[in-house]
Amino acid sequence: MAARRQGGPHEALAQHDHALWSAFAASVRDNIAGETAVQALRLGATVALARALTPGDFGLFRILLIICAFATLFTEAGIPDALIQRDALRPEHESTAFWLTSGLGALVAGVLYAGAPVIARLMAMPRLVESARLLCLPILLAATAVTSDARLRRELRFGALAVADVLGEVGFITAAFWSLALGMPLWSLPAGLAARLSLRAATLWAADARLPRGAPNARAAGDFARFASTVCGARLLTAISS
Repeated sequence: MAARRQGGPHEALAQHDHALWSAFAASVRDNIAGETAVQALRLGATVALARALTPGDFGLFRILLIICAFATLFTEAGIPDALIQRDALRPEHESTAFWLTSGLGALVAGVLYAGAPVIARLMAMPRLVESARLLCLPILLAATAVTSDARLRRELRFGALAVADVLGEVGFITAAFWSLALGMPLWSLPAGLAARLSLRAATLWAADARLPRGAPNARAAGDFARFASTVCGARLLTAISS
């Protein structure tokens, strides 16, 4: 009887470790499968689109990708990383993170919409104005899904994340080729990028449809502010240096 009592906690711990390891292994498998599918779709689409578009179209697309990268950086501001690393994650942390990232997303989208003509003049790309503005709403939608993304990563639900990435790429391909079919090649890549951001965000919401339970909380924000600012600063330095 005593031996059984002593063995109970050890057996429970072993089962917990086994379950955690199984979840980790499954997450690695799903992540690899998703990344492989995304890269295959992306490569195939690039080869096909290269036959119909000009180098100038891809140059504009490259600028849009850079804009999206910085928009994501300032929208997330290291907050999802702070959520993932916390030992104890309370509802007020999640709701505060949601409202902060959504607010930052709205701010970034507004700045991009207003500043698109300035960016276009600096880059000597008149087409950049409307193309950049097309991304404003998708950037805001992506911002509202940041907390869902963080929760899925924290819970090792990389299968759902892989599905979101793959569907986002399918959305890109569909929008890009649909624009070509409609005789609007100039909008092919910008529309594809907007569709990628929007569909990925919608899929994350579908996988983790938990609405915030309250208003932003200053104390909750303070709990992850230091870690989030450190992550954001490091990523900003990396982005600038590269």
